[in-house]
Amino acid sequence: MKSEELKMEIIKKYLDEWIDGKYNFRKNGIVDVTGAVKIRNYPYSKLIVKFGKVSLKFDCADNNLETLEGCPKKIGTSFYCQNNRLTSLEHITKNIPYYLYCHNNPGNFTTEEIDKYVKYYINKL
Repeated sequence: MKSEELKMEIIKKYLDEWIDGKYNFRKNGIVDVTGAVKIRNYPYSKLIVKFGKVSLKFDCADNNLETLEGCPKKIGTSFYCQNNRLTSLEHITKNIPYYLYCHNNPGNFTTEEIDKYVKYYINKL
């Protein structure tokens, strides 16, 4: 099996665990999701997947992420990234229609820091 095929097999395994709904790959490899994403028990510091659009919530809380690189550019509801190892909100979804949960990270993000990256959200927790 070629390394690209193996990588795609691993990515699909993760997506099948994480997604409540359906997903499809764009030609450039970015993944769009009709439904919600809930990433758990992910041992790595960076996502192996690059998300484009997620129609509901995106939840990558309670992992070992050090970066939000790969997080979706657009979501339908809330964004959860608390309890990781984040020191920056760079790469976070810019428009969050509902709630943003980013507490319990080494970054200890203030409202001012959140406002640098996120344009719209209801609650800053």
